[in-house]
Amino acid sequence: MAEVMSRAGLDVPEFGRVLKITSEPLVDRKQMDVQGILIEPELADALRHHLKVQGSEVNEVDLADALLQSALTDTGVGRLGQRLHDLKVDVERARHELSELAAGSDGIRDDELSRSVSSVRDSLGPTTPVTAGAIVKALQVHHPGYGGGSFASVEVHADRGQRRTVDDWLVAVRQSYGPGVVQASRHQVLDGYLTVLALAELEPAVAQDLDQNAVRIEIRRESALEPRHLAAYRTDWSTDSPATKDLLGREDLAVALAERVKRLAYDDPEPREAFLVHIDGPWGAGKSSLFYFLQDKLRHDEPEQGKPKREFLPVPINAWREQRVGVQWWTLLSALQREIAQDATGWHHLWVWGRTFFDRFRARWVPFVIAVLVLLGVMAAGLRGIDLTAGGKLADSALKLTSLASVVFAGIVAATRYLLPGSKKSAESLTENSENPTRQVGRLFARTLSRARRPVVFLIDDLDRCDAKYVVEFLEVVQTLVKEAPAFLEDRSHGQPSKPRKPGPYGFVAADGRWIRSSYEQQFAAFQATTEPGRPLGYLFLEKVFQLHVLLPIVTPAAREKYFTTLLTRGTIEPDTTAEQWKLIASAQAAVDGANSEQGLISAGRIAQGITDPGRRIEVLGRAAVRFSERAIENATTHDLAPFVPLLDPNPRSMKLFVNTYGVLRSLRTLEEAFVPTEQLALWTVIEIRWPQLADHLRAHPSTIDDWKNNKNPLAVEVDQLLRDEAVTGLLRDPRWTNLNSTVIRACAGVV
Repeated sequence: MAEVMSRAGLDVPEFGRVLKITSEPLVDRKQMDVQGILIEPELADALRHHLKVQGSEVNEVDLADALLQSALTDTGVGRLGQRLHDLKVDVERARHELSELAAGSDGIRDDELSRSVSSVRDSLGPTTPVTAGAIVKALQVHHPGYGGGSFASVEVHADRGQRRTVDDWLVAVRQSYGPGVVQASRHQVLDGYLTVLALAELEPAVAQDLDQNAVRIEIRRESALEPRHLAAYRTDWSTDSPATKDLLGREDLAVALAERVKRLAYDDPEPREAFLVHIDGPWGAGKSSLFYFLQDKLRHDEPEQGKPKREFLPVPINAWREQRVGVQWWTLLSALQREIAQDATGWHHLWVWGRTFFDRFRARWVPFVIAVLVLLGVMAAGLRGIDLTAGGKLADSALKLTSLASVVFAGIVAATRYLLPGSKKSAESLTENSENPTRQVGRLFARTLSRARRPVVFLIDDLDRCDAKYVVEFLEVVQTLVKEAPAFLEDRSHGQPSKPRKPGPYGFVAADGRWIRSSYEQQFAAFQATTEPGRPLGYLFLEKVFQLHVLLPIVTPAAREKYFTTLLTRGTIEPDTTAEQWKLIASAQAAVDGANSEQGLISAGRIAQGITDPGRRIEVLGRAAVRFSERAIENATTHDLAPFVPLLDPNPRSMKLFVNTYGVLRSLRTLEEAFVPTEQLALWTVIEIRWPQLADHLRAHPSTIDDWKNNKNPLAVEVDQLLRDEAVTGLLRDPRWTNLNSTVIRACAGVV
């Protein structure tokens, strides 16, 4: 330690005097009385954190490195960090010198490197000063397939960053991983994966290059190890904009939802009907972030080998921002036209523009033609009074002709803007003056929809920020245009589509379900008497509009820890991971990938619960949640759900909703680390579908079940009536619950 500190610029004797430490050598190590030594709490905590990765294999080099790392983190708090800071010691240089000293005079050895890394070392020269980017750029040639092939296409700048010898860089790479960790992993040596990831941690310029298109994230997923890294804490302000980097498992949910939509569009037999999904959650729950990931997964498909792409055209709409427009159908139509135009290229773009104008013309061609004929008649009448043969009055006649033509042209332009639905005013005019506006608007929307080259998915956000009247009207328009769009293109004489149509369209609406239900109840207060037990008016309307209801999953303690840590750091903290943990991670990943049933995925999820790194645990559980959306897994699960069908309403819609809802709930509970038995989750799904009001109450007050079992009256009158209903009590007493209580309800409903 004294040697490396001297190399880093510290006057060791002076430092000893500052700390009142003498350098008397021990004659016999056994004479040291360690029981009487007091360690400062801040230093002790730092040492425990940095040494935990080593397990029982801790030597002097590990302890020295932990002391230096503690100096990096306790500056201003602990005495060691403060003293080194005051004496202006380059602690990072000291760590580098320590790794050099520990490696010996030979530095890095060939048997520690893979063939590709060794080849790069030989080609660049072990003692040649280079940037970390130069090493990464050379490794691109050897490993173009890293990151699913994205590594080969990323631009790495070899002229940026600090220069060190190749061996210096490789020694630092080795030091980024704990002793024995690499050898115990499937890598065994420092290969391309480990070298690239470590250099990205050591050199910010490399990290910046590899973070393009999330290349580093993809390489991390393929690697079994990650370098140790501890970022300094910060307290910078954080924005409230939608997240573009997944920290709470929202991307995994987006993948699961996207896979289900792709199956609806590309795998299910005809007819490929429209499908609307409600994404429920309070303000700030992450609905907009989910839409960000969902839009990316729908637009960019990554097909397996031999399978075609299954891409969509996402159409994002912010209902709150568009509320001032006031014409809901025009909001949907203009957003759709915009995305179709942006998706077109070359001559196809011009063709789309022409067909769009023609569709608008077909919507109101009669009044437009009449207006043009009137204007042309006015021009003809005006020409009758102009004598173009009189030479002396030729200039005056030409001026009159020009003025008349200008007036007529301006009139035609005005008629085009006002009569054809190309603006808000013309849209309002169409609905106010048309004999059958629903049919005309529907056919205009359907024709525009047919211009899209890919199936369309509407992503409607922030509807819960609009007033009640607008919410109801907007959802009525969505239900009419999106769900019934194919019907507007049917041939009236034969009742068959005029030509083969694309699947869908599909739609996701993100809004707090409480606000939507309240909006309907306000608008239709006179019909409250028509509600059903457990299904008040607002619930009935939601059931009518949407085919699936998805309540965002809770934030688990692991996700909360990872998210909060990221807010406090300049970058994600990569915790130290023991060799045993890497084996557990690999085992959990293999269990997820090898599972071919619901129970197999649940077992894999339970293995993943032993992973201490929150990020890694979320990653494995997310993969399991996505796999529940696969056709083979769902088919097997559907067979297991057959015994619960008699508990549903006797109609096909309830049965479809039951299967879809159960699959989504299983994915959500997996993300929440709640591995509920199939029987219990199926029974809860029945409650969600048949008595959604009861489900919401139990989600908010799980102890209601305990009160009911103890013959205590629930607080809410409506819930009290439901719990006296024969069908409800029969389901709650179903022996397949095993032991129904508030704990079971919490697990099934996704309650912290």
